Amino acid sequence: MIFLRLKSGALIAALIMCTSVAWAQTPPAPPTTAAFRDICSRGVVGETIAHQLRSPCSRVPADAMGSIETLNLSFLGLSQLPADAFDGLTALTYLGLNSNELESLPEGLFLNLPNLRELNLSVNRFTRIPSAVKNLPALNGLFLGGNRIETVRVGDLAGLPQLQRLSLLGNQIRLVAPGALSTLTNLYELDLSHNQMQRLQPGMFSGLSVLQALNLVANQIESLTPGVFAEVPSLRILLLADNHITRIETGALADLQSVIALSLAQNQLHSLSGDEFDGLLALDELDLNGNLLNTIPGGVFIDQRRLRYLGLSYNPLRELHQNCFADLVSLRVLFLQEHRLQNPAHSTGEWLGLPESALIMAE
Repeated sequence: MIFLRLKSGALIAALIMCTSVAWAQTPPAPPTTAAFRDICSRGVVGETIAHQLRSPCSRVPADAMGSIETLNLSFLGLSQLPADAFDGLTALTYLGLNSNELESLPEGLFLNLPNLRELNLSVNRFTRIPSAVKNLPALNGLFLGGNRIETVRVGDLAGLPQLQRLSLLGNQIRLVAPGALSTLTNLYELDLSHNQMQRLQPGMFSGLSVLQALNLVANQIESLTPGVFAEVPSLRILLLADNHITRIETGALADLQSVIALSLAQNQLHSLSGDEFDGLLALDELDLNGNLLNTIPGGVFIDQRRLRYLGLSYNPLRELHQNCFADLVSLRVLFLQEHRLQNPAHSTGEWLGLPESALIMAE
């Protein structure tokens, strides 16, 4: 029993239940383990999270995990991830796993990331779209470029209702199955450039009613056929440069009434019959540079009254019919470098029927 004397001089008693041994040898109780989250088992992922939180990975404050919004795990040589790698990161909006050596991901790896908006899986070793990317309700951007994906199958991209940007550039894609993208009803930007597709078939873009930009540069596409673009009525930019296109069938582009920019540069178009661009009423820029065109007949651009920029450079042009550009009443610039026209007069604005304000870039 210990007595304490107050300043007033009164005495009160306080009974302290402890032994002298316990008092001497028992240290103050440490904080409970519930106050910390042990993430050591997550390997380099846990170390990176701990470093970001400035804590040892075995003593990460439990409530701190939920405050991380951005996590960059690129260039770490990761070849696999534990299933609980991202548990507790409920506020995460961006996750970068690009430039690693990942071949597969655990099922449901990202399901506890309800706020994830951007997921970068570029430059890894995936041969197909990992099923772990499904069912991410808030995901806005998915980047899978630079992998080894060969086919986009129906169901590969299910459960991504908010996805707006999808990049699959630089893979080995030969086929996008009809309907494989149909669940991406909010997608506005799709990059399929630098793949190995030889043909575009009807149905491969079904469901993409709000798509604004489609990049198909550097594939092996040989021709454009009717119906391929019937289900992308909102498309504004279509890039088809650096393919093997030799012909554009009648009506193949007729559904693209909202397109303002079309690139067909660096293909193998030998001639234009006159109806290839029918229906492209909103076209502002048309790039036909670097093809094999030797003449431009009249009437080819009858629907392009809004066209302002036309590229015809680096074609073996030998003849331009008189007034062949008379329909291009809004044209500002005609690119006409490196042609083979025999008569210099046939490259003048007066001969071609161009507006007086149009500029011909022929040097």
